[in-house]
Amino acid sequence: MPPPPPPPPPPPPPPPPPSAPAATGGADRSGLLNDIGSFNKGGLKKATTNDRSGPIVGNSTNNNNTANRANSSTSVSSSTANRSNANDRPSTAPVAGPFSITADLLNRPLST
Repeated sequence: MPPPPPPPPPPPPPPPPPSAPAATGGADRSGLLNDIGSFNKGGLKKATTNDRSGPIVGNSTNNNNTANRANSSTSVSSSTANRSNANDRPSTAPVAGPFSITADLLNRPLST
């Protein structure tokens, strides 16, 4: 039986890295650093969010009446009011499963 062939030669070395360009734009960098240093936090506007993370409980008429009474008597955060109005929007939930079974079909009694 003949001996196995010798291994292939190693790959060639990688090319040398490109030389770094000369540092230019020192004025741009110092201007940027000055802008960062003089940043005014009061210049930002308040962000508003629509928090829908709370549970949806009850039907929409009860939630709206509860929210209206709460808003008239005490101060309620906007996130609580947003959650109580979430039932006013039509459901955009996708159909469940590969057979296009909706919640309405699941709630129907079985026919014999």
